[in-house]
Amino acid sequence: MASNEEKEYPFIPEGLTSAVYGPENPPKDWADAGFLIPHEALRFSMNKMLASAEALKDDYEKKESWKVLYFAEWYVEDFASMVHDHHSNEEDIYFPWVATKAELPDKVLSKQHEDLVKMLEEIKSICISVKKKKGIKCADEIQKLKEKIPLFIDDMNEHLKEEEEGIPELLRANFTHEEEQVVVGKIIKAEGLG
Repeated sequence: MASNEEKEYPFIPEGLTSAVYGPENPPKDWADAGFLIPHEALRFSMNKMLASAEALKDDYEKKESWKVLYFAEWYVEDFASMVHDHHSNEEDIYFPWVATKAELPDKVLSKQHEDLVKMLEEIKSICISVKKKKGIKCADEIQKLKEKIPLFIDDMNEHLKEEEEGIPELLRANFTHEEEQVVVGKIIKAEGLG
């Protein structure tokens, strides 16, 4: 494995959705990449979710009810699970590892995660109601989705930004890339991918 200085991270800063990294502040190394990679996947999904929610009509009859039904199924079965897994990996594996050598900023500790999970679950509950109705006559649920999803995304983006601003410097100052790869391996194994 290459040393910290030899490893290159070929990000195209113009294509990033991060509020921290971009053409003026491109990601430098493994410490930036450690949060940027999973966060970009989350932001990509959130951007698609927002566009999909905004495209929903105010209500659906049986013929087109699949549109809101499939959205609700995707949210419940895929998106909510992905965000829960991400937060669990941070709370249970990554942050405790960082805390072995560094003091985590208060902003990234579990209270903020708890608030985001509460919002995530509120939206999930709405989507479960849509599923029970098979997407038919869901005007109230669609209105709530259109109200809550942008708020969740704004809060989640702020949370991701705070992590991207605060954690990489702690990593650089206290760990090597090789040490970080060991903990990332634990996350990958916990996800059943390794």
